[in-house]
Amino acid sequence: MHSQASRFPVELGSVRDPDAQVGRLHRLAMAGGPCWGLARLLRRVVQVDGENSAGQTALFLSALLGHTSAVRLLLAFGANPNHRCLDGSTPTHAGASSGRGLVLWHLLQAGGDLRLRDQQGRTPRDWAEQGDTKQRWEVSCVQGRVEPSRPARAPRLTLCPTQVLELMQWCRTHMSALVQSGELAPSVSLSQLQASSGHSLCGSLPSLRLVQADRALRQGQIRSSPKTPALGFGQLSSLQPPALISGIPVVDPKELVPTQGEPDRTYDSSSHTIMTNLLWKGHPVTVRQLKSPESSPDVLLADLQHCSILHHPGLLLLMALSPSEDLSRLSLLFEPVWLGSLYILLHSARLDEKCPPSLPGLLPGPLLLQVLEALLFLQSRCWAHGGLSSHAVQLVRPGLAKVSHLEHGRPLHQPRLQPRTQHPTSAPH
Repeated sequence: MHSQASRFPVELGSVRDPDAQVGRLHRLAMAGGPCWGLARLLRRVVQVDGENSAGQTALFLSALLGHTSAVRLLLAFGANPNHRCLDGSTPTHAGASSGRGLVLWHLLQAGGDLRLRDQQGRTPRDWAEQGDTKQRWEVSCVQGRVEPSRPARAPRLTLCPTQVLELMQWCRTHMSALVQSGELAPSVSLSQLQASSGHSLCGSLPSLRLVQADRALRQGQIRSSPKTPALGFGQLSSLQPPALISGIPVVDPKELVPTQGEPDRTYDSSSHTIMTNLLWKGHPVTVRQLKSPESSPDVLLADLQHCSILHHPGLLLLMALSPSEDLSRLSLLFEPVWLGSLYILLHSARLDEKCPPSLPGLLPGPLLLQVLEALLFLQSRCWAHGGLSSHAVQLVRPGLAKVSHLEHGRPLHQPRLQPRTQHPTSAPH
């Protein structure tokens, strides 16, 4: 057991009650089935993303062990490919480490994100490269040393870290082509990917080009599909132009230029990000971006995820996103913020004698009501902001404040938010 666990980049957790539904689910996921038993259990009232002591789910465990059928079944029942373990890793990390290109392919088709990092700053590609190094070491040991008392063992033909790395590179090329030209890169055949993963130690993706990716892509091209995964980089919408993620335009970084004849309104918005005023095709926008490439990019990814599904007049409007050329970093384009954050007004403005300590129209009472209205909307959607501070309150213009910085949002327990039932004879207070 120790030799098997040593090739994993993380330690596997345990379940408190192995006989409970979550414990049985994890046991079947690690064993790879039987699929009928796994499906029967999933049809019951069971948490498909139930965690063990390390925060790992059944999908994480099956992906880490390379069980393709179990991964597909768990994804079909709604398992989250981007679920965070206690160490920050996701099932996409586990699928990349498994060396099974087909496992990673299904995770990416379900929305797995290749940009997320664990607490050590490692991406799924880093996990795949670590698995590639260990696999080469194991193969060299098997080929160079054979114990006399045991027959020679061939290397695992189902493990193919090189194929996983080539699949990731194809995904990056695929997304780069969409951002720059709006055209699809040559796709990958799911059947040939499955065949090559079982018969070649290092299958080559270039030989699989010029064929469609999966049944969904074969039945209709990308523009006829309402929402098709962009393979590791969010969701690709069918709206025009085709390079859209969750209905949000993707902007080439070259389209963002400094403003002309206006003062620079760059200010710190958190410990990792800044807000700056730029022009996008002649229109003013406020861009949120990382202070340095070494900063945590997951902050903007989480903000993007929440801004894509939460829309309210009291929340800062997300207009577009702009990935870097290597797709490793991200910038978010919001509606223009003319006055900065509430923190700037309360602190920085007092230090600058040229700026008055208060601006007309920014009365505390109405601004507080606007912030509370936005928070009540989040609560109605069973969400908590999780990081509300003066940095997260943006003064869009005099008299108008909006809430931003949703990266720390967390889902609330829905039953706690249900209104109390009143008796028919009771009168409201």
